Amino acid sequence: MKLYELLYGLEYTLTGADENTEISAPVSDSRLAKRDSMFLCISGTKRDGADYAVEARLQGAAACVAERPVRGVPCVTVDNVRHAAAIIWNNFYKDPARRMRLFGVTGTNGKTSTAVYLKSILEACGRKVGLIGTLGCYAGERKLTVPGSELSDVPAAMTTPDPQYLYGALSKMRDEGIEDAVIEVSSHAVYQRKTDALSFFCGIFTNLSPEHLDLHGDMESYFAVKKSFLDKCKIIVYNRDDKYGRRFYPLSYNFGISDAGNIRLSAEKTRYLLNCGGEKINIEALVPGGFTVYNTMAAACCAAAVGVSPGCISQGIFRVKGIPGRMERVLSREKYGFTVYIDFAHTPAALEAVLRDLKKTNAEKLTVLFGCGGDRDRGKRSIMGEIAAKYSDRVIVTSDNPRTEDRLKIIDDILEGIPKDFHPCVIPSRKDAICYALESAVEGEIILLAGKGQEEYEIVNGKKLPFSEKEIIAEVMKRKFGK
Repeated sequence: MKLYELLYGLEYTLTGADENTEISAPVSDSRLAKRDSMFLCISGTKRDGADYAVEARLQGAAACVAERPVRGVPCVTVDNVRHAAAIIWNNFYKDPARRMRLFGVTGTNGKTSTAVYLKSILEACGRKVGLIGTLGCYAGERKLTVPGSELSDVPAAMTTPDPQYLYGALSKMRDEGIEDAVIEVSSHAVYQRKTDALSFFCGIFTNLSPEHLDLHGDMESYFAVKKSFLDKCKIIVYNRDDKYGRRFYPLSYNFGISDAGNIRLSAEKTRYLLNCGGEKINIEALVPGGFTVYNTMAAACCAAAVGVSPGCISQGIFRVKGIPGRMERVLSREKYGFTVYIDFAHTPAALEAVLRDLKKTNAEKLTVLFGCGGDRDRGKRSIMGEIAAKYSDRVIVTSDNPRTEDRLKIIDDILEGIPKDFHPCVIPSRKDAICYALESAVEGEIILLAGKGQEEYEIVNGKKLPFSEKEIIAEVMKRKFGK
């Protein structure tokens, strides 16, 4: 592909570079640079990406894209390399989403579940739908493997993949005839300009509570990033029960708990009567919890806004048999005498919502096992400790992706929020903690393993190591029950 073709839509200045140079592919890792590639000088938190341009040149890169000229390297100078990266990868894959309707789901909690429900609803009315988010990239039911994403140190499985993988996944979807793509859009993705080349047909705002403040600084900045994405969407659907949601346009489509009548929650399902634009729709979701009311309402309201019939909305929600790591029941009381749920709740608001719902089940004993991620918001740790003690009979504090931090220091931060007379159990090894929770479980107890959800890895000392809560549970139950 010619250099000028990759740069289409960008404002740039050339220094020693020729627009007609043939480029084999863009790369953002200098170690992957090869003959005739183009190196994108994306800066991290500690190093300027331009510092690696000479290294990329020595490995064969024909040019670099940077925010300042680099001596000795043919250079394309732009105002923002992250923005340029989105445009360049989109051009490289020949604008793959050009003919798709794009639905973006953003907010602190509920993005994954809302996206899954929306995908199912759109499929119920005959559309071919793709999904990009925390659960991976899918074209229909088939999980896509984007070249490079199989590498353990490549961030292709994050909420919103980096541009190389995002636009690569959309390219594969286009090849498979996908008509609609539902994409989880994180605040990191917006801040890092990953979706800049995309035009979203509809954007959904779920809610906003403290998270990622290590990046954004404060809630107003966090909200501003979310809003900057939604402002570009043709249709906005927002949660009017959220104080930040109420700051969106009154004429936009919105939903709230007053739209849900006759709510019936059980350990297996969620049922209610939805009033959606004057239409009454019976909703039955096979995922328990009050938060499921909001997630299904968000998806239903969005679908109604784009003309989907009530029948398809109801059918699409019911078709979702479960969502990995979202109030996922992995052990039942009927079989083992106690119940175990796995949930991705890793923010104060999400943890409180799940524990509040479980408390309503009148369990004989409610246990929560959780930790907090390293190199992330320290401020939320004590808050989550306080919430855990408020709703639970037993709290087991452990680790959860400590990354480069000392897990014991993270645990100390959590313990600061737990009342002195509560006496939580502290087991730094998450595997040991899970084993202890299960082996000491009593009849009628509910155990919540919070924080990791569908993740099958643990990040320790910067390394991504295999770690499956389900496998650990299976091992313990085999020892304990012989099955």
